[in-house]
Amino acid sequence: MRVKQWNTVTTALTVAGVLAGVVALLSQRPQAHPASYIALALLAAAAAVHFWKFRCPACHRVLPNQNAARITHCPFCGASLE
Repeated sequence: MRVKQWNTVTTALTVAGVLAGVVALLSQRPQAHPASYIALALLAAAAAVHFWKFRCPACHRVLPNQNAARITHCPFCGASLE
């Protein structure tokens, strides 16, 4: 998968984790609701994908998340991410 596709995966996992967290918070006992554990797992997966896969293919440094959808070149080495 390309860098942009990994960014999409990270965003989808983060959104799903936040939604599961909101569902857990709206329940009567959020700490015991299964959605709270699902939210934590999804957010941990998003962080893992970001730090292990959202890297420059040339210099292997973790890319910044600011304006990740618009990044076309690595800000560290200048390699193309397309």
